[in-house]
Amino acid sequence: MKSLALVVALATFFVALPALADDPRARALLNRGASLRERGREQDALDAFLHANAIESTPRTIAQIGLTHGALGHWVEAYVHLRQAMAATDDPWIRSRWSALEAAMIDVRAHVAFLHVSGEREGVHVVIGTRDLGAIPIADPVAVDPGTVDVEIRRDDTVLYTQRVMLQVGETSEVVIRPEEEPSTRPRTPTQPQPPAEPRTAIDPPARAGRPWPAIGWTSIGVGSAAIITGIVFHIMREHEAGLANDCRLTPAMCMGTAEEHIDAANTDRTVAIVSYAVGGALVAGGILALVFAGNRTASVTSSALGCGPSLNGLGAFCAGTF
Repeated sequence: MKSLALVVALATFFVALPALADDPRARALLNRGASLRERGREQDALDAFLHANAIESTPRTIAQIGLTHGALGHWVEAYVHLRQAMAATDDPWIRSRWSALEAAMIDVRAHVAFLHVSGEREGVHVVIGTRDLGAIPIADPVAVDPGTVDVEIRRDDTVLYTQRVMLQVGETSEVVIRPEEEPSTRPRTPTQPQPPAEPRTAIDPPARAGRPWPAIGWTSIGVGSAAIITGIVFHIMREHEAGLANDCRLTPAMCMGTAEEHIDAANTDRTVAIVSYAVGGALVAGGILALVFAGNRTASVTSSALGCGPSLNGLGAFCAGTF
């Protein structure tokens, strides 16, 4: 759904330039990717991040790849990269942005299904589409696009048989492979995980993915609030630049730069402030509507939690709710 893709894209719109990488080529590519994202050129930004990761792979770069995949609607790739990045819990960049990354993961999970393949048959491996998942048993459920999924069981390059599975968003199914038997498919209900110590080292498939609206509502309100705060900051910056422009007209000798440069900066700050106010207001209103919609669909909420953390650009706050 485009509306959900927009939430993910806007949740990562206010990303500041990434911290310096050790390799100067990777550093330049990360800076270029961040600049391209700010201009809405998501595919070009993804290419830059992938190139940077090929030169120097870091959890920060992998997280940027996952966020950009999410903005493009590549949900499986977004899940794989965000999960990989968030597993690096000892990385300072990941730890400082955990809440924001976790909120982005909530949106990504609302667009994928999960498949768990287990069995006892030796010498065979599992292929889903073009993805070779390796030999069975496969320890963790894998994220796949919802819909019809063809699970191929292969020995070397020979396809022994294919099992077709229908998956819904948020559903986890299990394919069991037994010795020299055809596979059986049965629904697999995820168990409710115990709350892990923060930060968590793994992202489990959602146990209650049938109710995404509350999470979307709180995420939208959190992102909208961050956008409004960003608008306030740029509004203050605009007033400052306008004052400097006036000072330059009165005392040119004491001015750093020219009045025209400060006027251009003031106009840019004003534009960003207006866009931030508009986007923030729309997101907050949309989040409220999502919560109202969720309230109409659900008579009661058994449990809820709300967490907030710093936004990815270091300005404002990022909030997410789980229900």
